[in-house]
Formats: sequence, structure tokens, C-alpha cells
Amino acid sequence: MNEQRGVFMNNILILVLQVFWVFFVFLIIAFIAYFFTKTFARTSLNIRQTKNIKVVDSLSLGINKHLLIIKIGESYYLFSISDKTLNFIKELEWKIEETDISMEKSGFSAMIESYKDKIDFSKEKEFITKNMEKIKQLLNRSKKL
Repeated sequence: MNEQRGVFMNNILILVLQVFWVFFVFLIIAFIAYFFTKTFARTSLNIRQTKNIKVVDSLSLGINKHLLIIKIGESYYLFSISDKTLNFIKELEWKIEETDISMEKSGFSAMIESYKDKIDFSKEKEFITKNMEKIKQLLNRSKKL
């Protein structure tokens, strides 16, 4: 009887050690994945910037659909990107202050809101209306997916 109990306790101890081993290996794999993900994210941000071209901000409109503000030299441009196309929308006519760019909490929407009063929309109302309709269509399509 004592032998069977000793074998049983030994088997339980081996099982508990195996469970702890699997948990430990899982933690190591999770840590390695976290480390490589953070490293990859940092390197991808460095790729986004060069000496003369910088992606200032981006707004996701759905799967593989984005609006980008890109600084080329001293000028700012608005682009739209989808699966296979890159469309130039327009050169932005206002000056974006560097402090606005570095504020990560404000983001793209807040930047547009802060500058919308400075833009004269009277000349470009049709252009803006047409592009807003395109954006709404893209958003509706992305919601259906």
C-alpha cells in the first residue's frame, strides 16, 4: 500500500513539474514575442522617416485604407492609400507646427479640427464635398467587411 501511495505521489509530483515547465516555456515564448514585436515596431517607425520625407500622421479608414499627411521638404501633402493605389489628394495650404506633430494624444482628427477654421473652404467646397463622399463610401465598405 505504501509503495502504491509513493508511486502515486511521485506521478503527481512529475505531473505538477510538467505543468510548471509548460507554463514557464509559455512565459518565455510570450516574452520573446513581445520583445521582437516592440523591436519591429521601433524599426518600422524609423523606416517611415527619411531626411526629406516624413509621414507626419495617418488615419485608418478600414482594412488597407488610410489617409496620410506626408511632409516633403517644407510642404505637407494629403494622400489616400488603399490596397493597390496611392492617390494624391492635395497639398495642404496651412503650416503645421512641429509641436502639433509631436503631440501623440491629439492625433490626425484633432489636428484637422484645430486647423479647419484657418482654411478658406469657399474655393474648394466642391472638391471637399466630392472627397468626403469618397471617404464615406470607403467607411461604409469597410464596415460591411
